[in-house]
Amino acid sequence: QMWNRLLAVSLIVLIGGSEGFSEDAVHIRSKYGNQFVTSSTLRWVSEQKGEHRDTAVEGSVERVLNEYGKNPEDTVDTVEKQEPVTERKVYVCRARHNGVWVPGQLRFGKQACLISIHGHVYTYEKYEILENIEAGARLSWVRWDRFTGIPIGSVYGGESYIARRKGLLDPEDEKKLGFVHLLGKLEVAKGFGGASGRLLEEQEKDFEDGEVLVETEPIRYELTVIRYNMDRKNIANKEKILGSTLLKNENPYAATIDTMMAYESNYSLYWGQGKAILKGLPTIIRHQNGSLMEEIKWGIPEFEERKDVYKVEVHLLPGTAVNVTLVANDTESETPYTAKLVAVYDDGGHRSRTVQGIRREMAMIDVKPLFSPVYFIGNMSLVPTTTTTTTTTTTTTTSTTTARTTTTE
Repeated sequence: QMWNRLLAVSLIVLIGGSEGFSEDAVHIRSKYGNQFVTSSTLRWVSEQKGEHRDTAVEGSVERVLNEYGKNPEDTVDTVEKQEPVTERKVYVCRARHNGVWVPGQLRFGKQACLISIHGHVYTYEKYEILENIEAGARLSWVRWDRFTGIPIGSVYGGESYIARRKGLLDPEDEKKLGFVHLLGKLEVAKGFGGASGRLLEEQEKDFEDGEVLVETEPIRYELTVIRYNMDRKNIANKEKILGSTLLKNENPYAATIDTMMAYESNYSLYWGQGKAILKGLPTIIRHQNGSLMEEIKWGIPEFEERKDVYKVEVHLLPGTAVNVTLVANDTESETPYTAKLVAVYDDGGHRSRTVQGIRREMAMIDVKPLFSPVYFIGNMSLVPTTTTTTTTTTTTTTSTTTARTTTTE
């Protein structure tokens, strides 16, 4: 029986405490000294009595004799012809002991999270499982010993780091039974001094090396839109008056009168935050064909104040005028999308997955002029509309409202 086999290591360094941490947030060691940052791809999930999610983080495997006729969910060997030895996953968990979170292990078929502290082994039926949200985290086990510092990105379990050590099994010998790795913790105490470790099998034993669970964060993203769900697109329009002016022809001949109407608008674009995606990372957005759409900071809405001008032209008889009102639709749209997200890492590696989100856009669209009936300036009586033509164009050059007369022979 190997129920009491755990790993625990201890290192004496100066480090900040964990006060103020959110209960379900996972913290990793920052590159800025003894500080922590919150992981966007990992979280602690409350479970009990052996339960765990499919995205739980695996820390080791246990080799056991296969029970023929059964194919457990957590069995690594899923081939139709089962081998005499089966590998069962061991997951990273933690339990609160006397107010302190202690990392441990959840083994297949067990109803509790197994932890060790102060030389004793405890089991808790209520615990938290470390979850890799949508498999978005790039995790690895990095070697540690008493002569090396704690790696950047090491995953903090509450009061200690999550760690493991190779067991007595030869990983290449697939017939021997037991644990390939012994899962436990790397303890960090306040103060200065030497380093020591403990391996808990039937009792604690000292050791000075092992592996620490490390999350490597990406340096940028690339998002390629696969499709938009236009059936679920929501659009809200609100008509807005941008300005008004008067065009009049005071010449003794028919002429085309034009003006430049200036207006301001606000534009906003937000691709959403999504799950297990770091906020603020540089992100390239591409169309389905791979062409560049735009470059953004992920999870941060883009705002832009725009100044535009709209050119209005109208053909007027001598002594006539028309009132012009410039209107537009202030539009808010929400468009669900499916895309391929690629996380790019500093070492050149990358991970891709399919994500879903909602593209939110606020824009001023459908800018157009509305004309009153043309009237005579002298007596305000209406002019037949068949004698009037209008032309409108939009330009992005800012300008004050001016009028120009074009003579018609």
